[in-house]
Amino acid sequence: MEYLLIFSVIGLILALGFLSEILFRKTGIPDVLILIGFGLFLRYGVGIVSPEYFGNGTTLFTTFALLFILFQGSLSIDFRTLIQSAGSALRLTIFTFLISVTLVTSILMILTVFDVIQFNFLSALLLGSILGGTSSMVVVPMLQNMGMNGKSKSVLVLESAISDVLCILTSLTIVEAITTGNIVASEVSRSLLASFGLSILVGAVIGVTWVFTLEKFTSLARAYIVNIGLVLMLYAAVESSFVAASGPIACLTFGLMLRNSKSILLLNKNKEKEDVKPILTAEAKNFYAEISFLLKATFFVYLGILINIQNYLALSLGLVFTIVIYLARPLIVRTIFKKELSVDPKERVLLEVMIPKGLAASVLAQFAATQLAEVQGYAAIASILTDISFATILFSILLTSILVFTSKKNWFKGFFPKLLLKTSNDVKSSPSKNE
Repeated sequence: MEYLLIFSVIGLILALGFLSEILFRKTGIPDVLILIGFGLFLRYGVGIVSPEYFGNGTTLFTTFALLFILFQGSLSIDFRTLIQSAGSALRLTIFTFLISVTLVTSILMILTVFDVIQFNFLSALLLGSILGGTSSMVVVPMLQNMGMNGKSKSVLVLESAISDVLCILTSLTIVEAITTGNIVASEVSRSLLASFGLSILVGAVIGVTWVFTLEKFTSLARAYIVNIGLVLMLYAAVESSFVAASGPIACLTFGLMLRNSKSILLLNKNKEKEDVKPILTAEAKNFYAEISFLLKATFFVYLGILINIQNYLALSLGLVFTIVIYLARPLIVRTIFKKELSVDPKERVLLEVMIPKGLAASVLAQFAATQLAEVQGYAAIASILTDISFATILFSILLTSILVFTSKKNWFKGFFPKLLLKTSNDVKSSPSKNE
């Protein structure tokens, strides 16, 4: 009878996801909070599930969810917007990552001095790296539900993708340093550059080739599931030892090629602009949006199941890390966008608050804890590292959702510190370039 319970829970998740998304669009109440709350209810309320029930299948699910969400998110970004936002997104990602890592590491080392918690420098740096990015699983669906478009959306989508790579490569490097005792800064830099470069190159080449293939074989263009199969094969190829680069970035690049298929097809000099139609139809985008919805709903319920609300120290640290990172973000945004006065004030607020943690952090935390548990002297750190990470994920999503909700309802000024609004107010009072 267990399969009946599983079917019932899955049905409830899908129904709850649908209703919560409608509620978000109508009222602004974040759907992700309802889904996480349902996961907490399943674990602590009725006690019918626990993290141990899922086994190794969770890695397969979370990986697919990450790369597909990035692929689907890239289908709304055109080349012009990409070119305009790529530089800002890269700077914003690097600044946010470095400052977040510095803040988390510093707080942990200070608490270690006062014997509140026992972390050494490398393990503190590891936790900072895990929590240094933003989550595509939260950012992309939330932006889509809000109907946000243009450069700011592209910046946030690209930031979430790039930060995943930064977090993954940096965290894995530190884990290797802890387990082997070796770390070389130059190797880390080369790994990052090689990963980005190869991922973009492979994703672009496969994407352009596939665009011309779909134009020639129109029946394939209507077989939407074939694109998903190609995304999976692309991820596997790029992540393999043969290429050894970032699969998610390759999938994001592949999606960008499909989204901008019309511009690519116009490279053929025999084609006239009015004769060329995009490869992806509205029906295809709706199909991918439905799959994205299914993955999002399931992931956030699963995240709620993972959170340990009984570890009060981890919860406290998660709250502290969330607050300090969010307080630093407006200063970063002001530094990056200080010359771009054309950014809409409402979008500027979203740039300041849209930094939730999520999938990459949860997967990295579980992997790091498993590796550290086998290293002498790191067992205690490994046992609390995941709880702190999940607590930070919870509070960051909660705070992002609340701030987005209040900004949507025009309550923002009276809710959060004025520091967050300083940049937006500067934009309102400054003339735009077009005036």
